[in-house]
Amino acid sequence: MESRAAFYVQIFAASSHYQLQRRGALSSADPLVTIRQRSKALAIEKLRSEVDVQLRYPTKPVPDALMMTIFTLAVHDSIDVSSSIGDSLEGGREEAVAPMGYLAKCRDMQIYSWVHFGKEHMDMLVKLFEQSGGMTAINGSLFSIVLPLNDVSPRVPCQWGLRTLRHPKAWRPDDKAIKMLLVAGSYFGQPKKDSLTSSGLRLDGQMCETVSVLAGCSVVLDHIQRVGPEVVMDPHVWMGNCNWACHKLLSLGALLPVTREIYSEPEGEEKKALDVSAYCSELCRLAALLYFDQIIFPTFNPQAEIKSRLTSRLLDLLEAVQEGIDSHEWAMVCDLVRWAALIGAISSMAVGLAVMDRYVTFIANHCMGDAMYWGWEAVRDRLVSFLWVQDLDQRGQKIWQKTCETIKLKKRTAT
Repeated sequence: MESRAAFYVQIFAASSHYQLQRRGALSSADPLVTIRQRSKALAIEKLRSEVDVQLRYPTKPVPDALMMTIFTLAVHDSIDVSSSIGDSLEGGREEAVAPMGYLAKCRDMQIYSWVHFGKEHMDMLVKLFEQSGGMTAINGSLFSIVLPLNDVSPRVPCQWGLRTLRHPKAWRPDDKAIKMLLVAGSYFGQPKKDSLTSSGLRLDGQMCETVSVLAGCSVVLDHIQRVGPEVVMDPHVWMGNCNWACHKLLSLGALLPVTREIYSEPEGEEKKALDVSAYCSELCRLAALLYFDQIIFPTFNPQAEIKSRLTSRLLDLLEAVQEGIDSHEWAMVCDLVRWAALIGAISSMAVGLAVMDRYVTFIANHCMGDAMYWGWEAVRDRLVSFLWVQDLDQRGQKIWQKTCETIKLKKRTAT
């Protein structure tokens, strides 16, 4: 290996992951604890000498291994391993956080999403980035596998191409998966430049294509969770498509310039009709990002504030434009709005009761109607035509029941 620091930091990282996934705290005499502490000390010792050499010769190219060593050390040194990650998630918050899905554990997102970077780590990374010529000069795949979802546009191009899932060497769907493929994401129709949905609503074509890819990835994930990982012969195809979809969603950027200005006009001018297509395209994008955050690569650390930012932006959009939709347009968007609001409400369970109550109020006032009498199964049958998997059922049903109770209480109070 080109870097001794990189060698020792990988041992440190691996032992950290094993220790986090063990139930209960380990004694100081446990060999795993000793290995972790010793490898950390050696990694820091070797890293200091390698950084000193690099700073003495600023024209020398910065090795990828050096930056990855600092990053890996920052990640694993910032996590409390005194108790298992499972204990941290199960301390009365099991309803608020996303389930420990296959992809979360496969890429250890349940660990990386708890990361807090120290200032000294970030300062050194910035120095090395600048010495290398800036972000555009950095190997685009260097950090991509271990970074959780963030709600900012990527600064490097996507390293993954879109590949077909329906290939015998990639994935062999069973009968249930084949049926799910026909339904999942079907609302968005056949992706084109401007996609016409099944309700007659026209949405942004790139957004529809991305959500359709994400729907296919969700079916694979459901198949894995039902049967096991052996149903996927080449996981790189499936995971690459997940990466592509996430990168694409973030690269699209906001599909509305400023949420609260979409139907505000200067004083004295007649209010223009709401751009329903743009509104719903942005609605889908935000809901898809929240879906990604909860199902594909879940993040658990509330201090990252990803859920908080996305749920607030989605809710503001829902509330701000509601008055701009007439009855004819509402018939086209009601199912879409209901799905987006439920995705936001589920995510808000990890944010706080105040936000969740606002979602429940919105759903009760604008998304129920006759749906209140359908029952959860009938509601779920409509949700699967967007983005929906079994992992969302329990929390979705809780939100739905809470909404129904809110409506009943309101009616009793009125009488």
